[in-house]
Amino acid sequence: MVKIYATEERTLRVRAPVSEVHAFFLDPQRVREVSADVESFERLDEHRARWVLTEKVEKGVRFHADYTVEYQSEHEGHVAWRSTSGNMDVDGEVKLSSVGPQCTEICYRETVGPDLPITKLTAILFKPIVARELRQDIVRFLDRVIARLGGAPD
Repeated sequence: MVKIYATEERTLRVRAPVSEVHAFFLDPQRVREVSADVESFERLDEHRARWVLTEKVEKGVRFHADYTVEYQSEHEGHVAWRSTSGNMDVDGEVKLSSVGPQCTEICYRETVGPDLPITKLTAILFKPIVARELRQDIVRFLDRVIARLGGAPD
């Protein structure tokens, strides 16, 4: 088993106040509503959730993500999350700032690292493909966030 990590960082604006965007990212159930490829979702408590994603098969490699994520916030302009168990490392955060009435800028960063059933040598070959796919999944998720919260002009 080898982990391949990918990080995506993106800044976007939505037509929603900071308080609404903060509440969205801090609530695993609301995040689940715009997440794709979720086989099952279990809210464990107010800020923890277990995610099981649909199995992916790419180039003969199978991966069925099953992990628990904890969501935290120390103040309204920041939400962080990280995996606490399972077969995929997840570490991310959003930094939120008001950029006008009912408009929020989101600085989003997330790193994911699935524990793939491949050798280290195979990982060298697959790393660019897997990393690109992981980053594309994050971008598609953010596109759904914008659609849910309302896109704002730059």
